[in-house]
Amino acid sequence: VLSGFVTIAAFFYPEVIDPRLRNKKSESSAEFSCETLENREALYKSAAEVIGSAKSILDTTWGPEPSEPSPSELAARAKYLDAKRRAIRGGAGYCEIVSSAPLAEIGTEDSEKLKHGHPNFWVAALGGPTTEAYMIDFLVADEQQIIFSHVHSTVPGGMNRYLCCKCEPLAKLFAGLFRQCWDIAKEV
Repeated sequence: VLSGFVTIAAFFYPEVIDPRLRNKKSESSAEFSCETLENREALYKSAAEVIGSAKSILDTTWGPEPSEPSPSELAARAKYLDAKRRAIRGGAGYCEIVSSAPLAEIGTEDSEKLKHGHPNFWVAALGGPTTEAYMIDFLVADEQQIIFSHVHSTVPGGMNRYLCCKCEPLAKLFAGLFRQCWDIAKEV
């Protein structure tokens, strides 16, 4: 399962993405677009926007957290979490996989509170990833759009990479990976 994350790492280095592929039609006639997000604050803002318009969300929170978030990043994260709560309360199907890493406990506590009274929200924990493992978080919306986050917790912020892609085949690929992870995760 983890090898799937390594293969997508090339997406986090813009010089690897062939510009001729941008805005081409996929087999499903959907447009392809891929935007590099400047920083974690932009990531949270993009995630909140995507979640706000989605009916189905697959979200991962695993691996390391970035060190020392700025006040504006914390504010953007709060808006992302608020968008998540509104989507769940509004009836969107929301599945979340968290890691068993200690830093994921904050997200897990919030998720456990949301589970009560919301049959459209499911959360599970996947063992294995730790705060030392470099993982790629991803969020899939309606199997049409995907947001990637590759965080290095021990390396300065310039090493972190974030992408927002509209690409149905890629989103479906990662939705399938999410489901495989879900099958081995333990419901919280």
